[in-house]
Amino acid sequence: MENALRVEEQMKYFTEFCRPHFFVTQTGSLIREINQIGMFHDDYIKKLKPLTKKYDLPIKEHNADYLNRSQIKKRKGLISAMNIAPQLGILQTQLSLYKSTLYGIDASNFLEVAYRSHKWEKWLHKNTSSNELLCSIVAGHYSFTTDQYKDLYENISRYEDFDTTIEAEMHKIFDYYITNL
Repeated sequence: MENALRVEEQMKYFTEFCRPHFFVTQTGSLIREINQIGMFHDDYIKKLKPLTKKYDLPIKEHNADYLNRSQIKKRKGLISAMNIAPQLGILQTQLSLYKSTLYGIDASNFLEVAYRSHKWEKWLHKNTSSNELLCSIVAGHYSFTTDQYKDLYENISRYEDFDTTIEAEMHKIFDYYITNL
């Protein structure tokens, strides 16, 4: 964890020449694979609260994915925004695989591209590269712009409005965080 003096120096520096919406700092949260494995350091964040008011710079927490109710509640009044983008990317990947199975669509090309990207390496915790399916799921969102994913997406969209499905599932996660904060 950074010390409060260093954080204040950073807040002062950035607010002198721009108007950031948030200040991102380490909170102790950490995701690996599809799990939250970190430990929120609320004492540290409480020390930063006076600085957030002084510089009108609320805290944004990265790695806030996969929090349970009590973990979310612990952040109330301390954290103003949370990044859960990896969780949403994995959700979309899992939905794509579920729907492809449901409709009999071959997703192997997409899974291979995701696996070969090696974008899963930094996210591994207890698993290894031999768990290719998990690795592909963890790295899937990095491959959404590939032709393989576009083909998979288009094939699923022949059966349903896949955008609406993805949005509805993401809103469930948003609602979970909002109602538990």
